[in-house]
Amino acid sequence: MQKGQKVVLIMYACNAGSTEFLFKGELMPNLGPLAMKMSKSKLFKNVTILAADGYAIFGNPNGKSEFLGIGNHKGDGRFIKFENGKMTSKQQRAYISPGVNENLPKDKIK
Repeated sequence: MQKGQKVVLIMYACNAGSTEFLFKGELMPNLGPLAMKMSKSKLFKNVTILAADGYAIFGNPNGKSEFLGIGNHKGDGRFIKFENGKMTSKQQRAYISPGVNENLPKDKIK
């Protein structure tokens, strides 16, 4: 990376930004999100990392493969932003299955 160049790494890997997740119906605590650990590394200094807080859902509804959203056990799938080892913000990208009429949280995610 060249000096002064802004770099953003988007991790579509499932649970890369999660602090907890469901596995076989059981809540599993995480020992720290992978994205946060990477963000702390000198290799990723000043790199913005966006990571999925849940399962990255892909599909091909129109015959073309695309990212549909993030699903998790809380119903608030999102990307979490990490910079220099710290969680700095969250952006909602929840996935709701077609035909499911479910209300998403209306609160602003900071």
